[in-house]
Formats: sequence, structure tokens, C-alpha cells
Amino acid sequence: MKLAIVFLNKIEFLDDILAAFLEIGVRGATVIDSVGMGHIISQHIPIFAGLRDAFAGSSPNNKIILAVVEERMVKKISGIDLPEKSLVMRNKMVYNVLMKERQTLFFESPYQVSIHREAIPTPVEGQVLVRTELSAISAGTEMLFYRGQFPTEMAIDESIAPLQKQRGYPIKYGYAAVGRVEELGENAPTSLLGQRVFSFQVHQSYFTALVSSRVWLGALRRQQIRLPPR
Repeated sequence: MKLAIVFLNKIEFLDDILAAFLEIGVRGATVIDSVGMGHIISQHIPIFAGLRDAFAGSSPNNKIILAVVEERMVKKISGIDLPEKSLVMRNKMVYNVLMKERQTLFFESPYQVSIHREAIPTPVEGQVLVRTELSAISAGTEMLFYRGQFPTEMAIDESIAPLQKQRGYPIKYGYAAVGRVEELGENAPTSLLGQRVFSFQVHQSYFTALVSSRVWLGALRRQQIRLPPR
């Protein structure tokens, strides 16, 4: 994901930019009123009063438009056709979003795997967000996917939700993950925070899971399940 930042000098172009956003598929944005530092110090700090002439004739108020977009939208936003002087920053208005991401393993093709970065999902009602500590590798079935020896005409695994709709490369795979609950969805008991849980999941650093369908490991003896110490 990317954070698009538009610094607008001439606020009369605001409607044009928002209309252009809608046209290219950006459905949400935040508009903030802003004032340049130069105007503030020249008007309110006496020793800089001499700078007022430098800002004479320019608008003291600007607009900042913020929009979180997918990476494929970057070129479209950068290509919005507006007069150059309407923007303070034209070529530097798209930045990486500083947001938490998870890492997910993908089988790209036979004998080729890679790590993708994805936005961490927000747990909905009855779910928890889990940070993965261990993800088991299948020496049998998983090697079939690695070598390209699986039937592409059928779902990978009908019993594991993340695998039900996948057919052919690139694919996610994995089947047994253990982690700790870091975030709760609505109506999830607060006592679950920090609890260790087992879930049928693909190889990824974070996942969401339904409280009703997980196996809680807190009551099991550590030596029975051979997990590392906390």
C-alpha cells in the first residue's frame, strides 16, 4: 500500500483533484487545511516580521490531501493533469504507507518460492489476530506443490479456509500454525489476549482466526507439545 500526499497551493483546484481521484478509482481521501511555516513565523514571531513582504500575494492557506491506495494506483495519481503551480509537490507526492504488514510465503512456480508483504487484516466480530510463532512444513503434500506435482483443476484443500479458492500458481500453502493473540475483534473475550493458539493456516506472520474454531494451548503442558520457552 502507498500513501498519496498532495500539497495543494491553489485551493480552487481541490474539486478537480477529488474528481480525478474518483475517476481513477480512489474512493476515499482526507482533506486537511494547512498553513505554511513561513507565514506563521512572519506573522506571529516579531523577529521574522521582515519576511512578510516575501509572502505578499501568496495564499497563506493550503490544502493537504491524503489517500491510502494500492501500489497499482501510484502512476495514475502521479499522472493527474493539473496546472503545475497548483501543487507544491508534484513528483514526490506518493510515499510508502507506514503501516504494519505481514509476510506471506508464496509458491510462485515449481521450485520457486518468495515472500510477499501484505496488509495485516483487522479481526472482525468473533475473531482474533494472531502473531505466528511456528508454522509447520509438510514433508509430503507441501513438497508436491514445491515440485509442481499437484492437480491444478481442484481446490488445494477444502478443509482449510485460506486454501479453498486457490487453484494453480501462485499459491499460498501451509496447514498448521501456532501463535499468540495480539488483537481482539468485537465480542472476543479479553482473557484471550496473549494466549497461545493453534490454527490451520498458511505460512504467514499474522493471521485472523475465529474464536469458536481454534485450539487453545494454554491448558496443555509445554513439554507435551514441544514448544519453545516464552
